[in-house]
Amino acid sequence: MKTCASTTKSTSRLRQRSAAGHTLLEMTIVVTIMSVLVSMVARAQRPFSEMILELQDRSITASELHLAVDYLSKDMGAAEKVDRRSEDSLLIRREASAVRRLGVVAPTVDRGIQYTYKDGYLLRKDLETGGSFVVATGMTGFDVGRLRNKEMRITLADGVGEEQHEVSLVWRQR
Repeated sequence: MKTCASTTKSTSRLRQRSAAGHTLLEMTIVVTIMSVLVSMVARAQRPFSEMILELQDRSITASELHLAVDYLSKDMGAAEKVDRRSEDSLLIRREASAVRRLGVVAPTVDRGIQYTYKDGYLLRKDLETGGSFVVATGMTGFDVGRLRNKEMRITLADGVGEEQHEVSLVWRQR
């Protein structure tokens, strides 16, 4: 009988050990299920993140267009004369009082502010002070044209296709 009692004790110890852990087969099944779930979540998240990035791009291009319109409006508000240099270049000559406000001793003729569009960038260069900077990036269009004898139309665009926004500014010589 001693043999039976020792066999029963070792069998109960074995059951206690196996109850405390998991078998290799159970672990393999759990890892496989978790891998499938993680890949499904990753696939479902991808279109959502692409949509967020697209909305962010739209917001940035709209902001850039607003910046360009603001700078051009401000400079054209103090303009004495606006000249078209080319389809993608514009020269704004300011009134003498506007140049004096910059602290520059007013010359007889203001050298002006030159706007140039190149490769999606709208550049502003103050020829009187020498300062220049990029006004907007990601632009898809900039056109300068004459409407009538004393009117200039500046058209700015961002985006492509149905997502394109255009703004036209008209300047009339006084």
